[in-house]
Amino acid sequence: MSKLYTSLKGMVVLMLMLYGGVGFGQPGTLDVSFGNAGIATMAFNSLSPYSSAIAIQNDGKMVLCGGIDSVNAIGRFNANGSIDSSFGVNGRFTFKATGSKNCFSNSIAIQPDGKIVLGGSVEYITSQYITAFFLARLNPNGALDSTFGSNGIVINDFTGNFSRIKQILLTTNDKILVGGYKVNVNNQGLTFCIGKYKTDGSLDSSFGIAGFAQIDHGAHGYDIKFTSQGKILIGGDMLSISQGHASNFGLVQINQNGFVDSTFGTNGLVETDFADTSEGARLLAVQSDDKIILAGDVQVGSTYENFGLVRYKSNGMVDSSFGLNGKVIDSLHGYVSAIHILNNGQILVTGNSKNGGKFKIAAYNSDGTITTNFGTNGIVLTTLPGSGGGSSDSKMQADGKLVVAGISTINSKNNFIVARYSLSTFPLNLLTFTAKRANNTNLLNWTTAQEVNADRFEIERSSNGKEFSKIGIVSSQLSAGSIHKYSYTDNSPLTTAHSLYYRLKMLDRDGQFTYSPIRQLTINHSTLSIAIFPNPAKDNLQLQLESDKQKTINLQVVSQDGKVVLSNQVIVLQGASLQNININKLVSGHYFLKVIGEKTVLKFEKL
Repeated sequence: MSKLYTSLKGMVVLMLMLYGGVGFGQPGTLDVSFGNAGIATMAFNSLSPYSSAIAIQNDGKMVLCGGIDSVNAIGRFNANGSIDSSFGVNGRFTFKATGSKNCFSNSIAIQPDGKIVLGGSVEYITSQYITAFFLARLNPNGALDSTFGSNGIVINDFTGNFSRIKQILLTTNDKILVGGYKVNVNNQGLTFCIGKYKTDGSLDSSFGIAGFAQIDHGAHGYDIKFTSQGKILIGGDMLSISQGHASNFGLVQINQNGFVDSTFGTNGLVETDFADTSEGARLLAVQSDDKIILAGDVQVGSTYENFGLVRYKSNGMVDSSFGLNGKVIDSLHGYVSAIHILNNGQILVTGNSKNGGKFKIAAYNSDGTITTNFGTNGIVLTTLPGSGGGSSDSKMQADGKLVVAGISTINSKNNFIVARYSLSTFPLNLLTFTAKRANNTNLLNWTTAQEVNADRFEIERSSNGKEFSKIGIVSSQLSAGSIHKYSYTDNSPLTTAHSLYYRLKMLDRDGQFTYSPIRQLTINHSTLSIAIFPNPAKDNLQLQLESDKQKTINLQVVSQDGKVVLSNQVIVLQGASLQNININKLVSGHYFLKVIGEKTVLKFEKL
């Protein structure tokens, strides 16, 4: 067993429990089945967009939003990393609000009906330079949804001169919650701001004051999250009241009605100072126990670009069991873009390296120490195609893969870029797995790469997609670094099932295992099942029948030379039943029993 695999083995069981999907190599490696060796890009012709956020649809498609030459830029990739040409125009859609100078999206969410909600800011020049909250909703095909706001667009100006939506959350009843900030008139103070909208784009007046919660505390709001109790957290920068440096990490908790929860922190607010320098909190994550992690960029000495995290208890008090007195500062020299809490308690922070145009992922244990069994000493750096770029957001797929989005400069123009990573520790990469009907058999094919310590594949079958049983075994080809092809033929699929489900149980030499995705086959065969006994028979042939409904069938007994020697009409009852056929007048020999109109042919012997 390799030394690398030994070091990873301790995480195998827990990660498999978490993901239960396709097995891949070392955690943090690019998923080579996605895009071009794990990376997908999208150019906007001669234009140069920037990417702000990504959302993943239920079908695995990925939607990116951002800006391009003063307008919104939206693009969609298929689940495999190819561009989805059914969206917008060749996978792309651009627009802006009528009369606006600039209109950019900073956040995105996908409704259960597939509609796409965008949030950001819109800029006007009237008597003064102003920006306003901007919301838009697209239909799944990439066109503006005319049933939302005014022709798909909603704008709210706070009579301030600068305001911006930074994050979107969808509530359980499909209302839209947005978080951001505003700068008051004449730049006199910053305000956390949360708005709540109905499904048609109108403000929900039952929330806060006229649909908005505003907390004047010198703060930029960047991220919002729900607690398990349905309360709302907003985190970001908070200008220090007591110290002279630029800002601290800031956090506010709000009740469901839109008013500050005074039981949290100090009258609903928490302010955390890392050092006598500048800090920029950007991302929020809530653990299953409602502990809260706030992440951002921290200045250490003259170096600003360092990952910083602080963890709070559910009441807003700093959790001293995390890092050093509740705080973690890593000199990773980069900017954060997103944070994720895994079910095993590990913390993933995505971002950019300071130099070199690379995506950066850092993995921490639940106590704040860096994880050693992820990437190289807890860090993954991905060099982007082209001359540079960086990460703007990341999301976790339902199967446990991590998708990081941003831009990369290719041929002097920015491109949308998405990289997908495996977080599983199972020592092989399942590239493809298909199932198809071949005459009266079912053929399974799969390909793998990076096989290390893999042992075998157990083929499992189910008639309902829930209870599976093993029907075969295929041994691993036991070599690394190349693509391997496998196949298995199910020669005796279940005769009465309308659908069959197959999966691979992939095992390593130490007995650890994970499952492939499930593949479904629709079986277009007769709904009639028939068996005969005894066989051989002397005077009477017993038919054991099973049918999904009552029907009449015509039976023929055919001799070996092809002559019909006996015909009979039988009423088959719904469910299981028995029928008797008298064969005492037939001469001894072998015969075939045929069901007219069906493919059923059974051979028997007359004594």
